[in-house]
Amino acid sequence: MSIIYKHDKAVESVLCTISKKYSGYNKFLDVGCGYGDRTLIFKNSQREIIGIDYINYHSKNYKDFTFLNRNFFNSGFSQKSFDIIFCFDVLEHMEKPERLLSEIHSLLRPGGICILSTPNKLRILGAILIAIGKRKFPYCLDERNKEKYPEYWHIKEYTGKELRQIASDNGFQVEKFYKVFYGLTGGRGFKFLFNLPFYHNSIIVMKKS
Repeated sequence: MSIIYKHDKAVESVLCTISKKYSGYNKFLDVGCGYGDRTLIFKNSQREIIGIDYINYHSKNYKDFTFLNRNFFNSGFSQKSFDIIFCFDVLEHMEKPERLLSEIHSLLRPGGICILSTPNKLRILGAILIAIGKRKFPYCLDERNKEKYPEYWHIKEYTGKELRQIASDNGFQVEKFYKVFYGLTGGRGFKFLFNLPFYHNSIIVMKKS
């Protein structure tokens, strides 16, 4: 078994583990589903999969689940509609993250699960740039797309401690906290370094309190 792990494979491995653990949770929503690659990780024979995004990427994956091209905050979903809500790399783009979490909380059934992923604020490159004063929030991910706000901007990033706190403050109980991938740019990393402080992604599994 290789000791080198690609970023995407590391993330996929964690999400597969979570999907299997909650295999009986069948009403699933992906908030900010993008192209739907990670949405389909959760597909099984029983699940009803819905993905929502305000941008339509015209992805070939949309044929394999129900895609809704609309704003999540005007989704039209009834409260307590879902068993699982998945939200990958959306939180850091939000000016009001508590609004996102409040809406997720209201759409989950009692005991429902939210799976939330966001970059670790103190991943190697981020920690260095913050330390030398070269990264201040908000910052643009790609100067060529600077006008596309907040899609190409990180408004705020979170340490593991901050992420646990915002979950608790918004009515969630942390079930599991995964530290995913150790690497400089998000390309490749060593498996045995995944749990060190400068990991790349936080993936947090939260239960509706």
